Amino acid sequence: MGDHLGIVFQLSRADLRHEWVLTICLIMAVTAVLSPLMILFGLKFGTIEVLRFRLVQDPRNREMRPLTSKSFTKEWFNKLRSREDVSFIVPTTRQISASVEARVTGDSVNEVQKKIALNIIPTDDGDRLIMENGASIPTIDQCVLTNAAAEELGAKSGDTLFVTVKRYRSSRYEKGQLSLKVTGVLSERASTLKSIYVRLEILEAVESFKDGQAVPEYGWEGSTPKAYPRYDGLVVILPKKLNKVEEFKLINNSGFTKIELMTTEELLERAGYLLSPGKTIYLLSTKRKPAGNENVRSIRSRLRGFEAILIPWVRGLNAELVDNSNHVLTTLSLLSLSIPLEKAVAIGMVPIPTWGSEVDAGVNNSDTTQWRKNHVTEKYQNTG
Repeated sequence: MGDHLGIVFQLSRADLRHEWVLTICLIMAVTAVLSPLMILFGLKFGTIEVLRFRLVQDPRNREMRPLTSKSFTKEWFNKLRSREDVSFIVPTTRQISASVEARVTGDSVNEVQKKIALNIIPTDDGDRLIMENGASIPTIDQCVLTNAAAEELGAKSGDTLFVTVKRYRSSRYEKGQLSLKVTGVLSERASTLKSIYVRLEILEAVESFKDGQAVPEYGWEGSTPKAYPRYDGLVVILPKKLNKVEEFKLINNSGFTKIELMTTEELLERAGYLLSPGKTIYLLSTKRKPAGNENVRSIRSRLRGFEAILIPWVRGLNAELVDNSNHVLTTLSLLSLSIPLEKAVAIGMVPIPTWGSEVDAGVNNSDTTQWRKNHVTEKYQNTG
């Protein structure tokens, strides 16, 4: 067997040496085919795989930022946070309000040179960008700086920053100031921008201050935000019925989209109160956006001369009455009513609201008041 193999190798070598031109061509052909393949496999499992690994491991490359500003609800963030493919998510504010000036405290000589503008970026527990770039998550009175910001400020971990927020209000500039302790400086790969990472509460305070509002937590003065009333509809009470053109005017560019002619029984079911007979009742309602005082003023202007009485209407709400141990005692149906006491008595409203000033003697003796008394007496007799 060994002799046979030796003969085979000898014959093969002799053939290759005899046909040396064809042998060289064959070697070059195989090399031309295998060399690109070896290079491609080397790139795939070598350089490209290393680059891909670095890209995947760098949190900055896994970060997604919105291109436009849009409002989202808290439920939307909670739903997105519960997804398996989302590692971290934090809300942010308008980009135009996310900037402050900062300097290292205790440096009075170079204060002008050290004060720089920084972008504010919100952070929270579980922020991979901070945790995987050499820093820890800051608390409410702490911050983390990017490498570019730390070099410009000359700051390091453990320093205290003096942060200034500016706004222009009532023809003058105003400032709000706070101090933050630097808990870490991010590595260069995290960001090339001059930024400061803080808790979302601080960013919201900065935005509120720039919007002209007061921030009591930091002693920043300003206006107090007001909650303006919003209504689901408007009850219109008239002495007589409107024609079709007049009805259309009430829902044409007024903020209300629907008009209904109602009976007193339907009004009782929808709004929770009755009126004396002989009146025309309309309910103006909205489909999507609630109405405000400006819409009520528009209707009042259109009904000038019609002796109309307008009562804002809000859909009933259900509430639970609980004790100290959070045990539900009863369920209540909450209804809203906004009308002066004198007008309520004049139109024979039942039940009569008990707030406001005393009713004039003339109103107490009116026919509508007498109807209200008779109706209430009959009502309680029937329920008793």
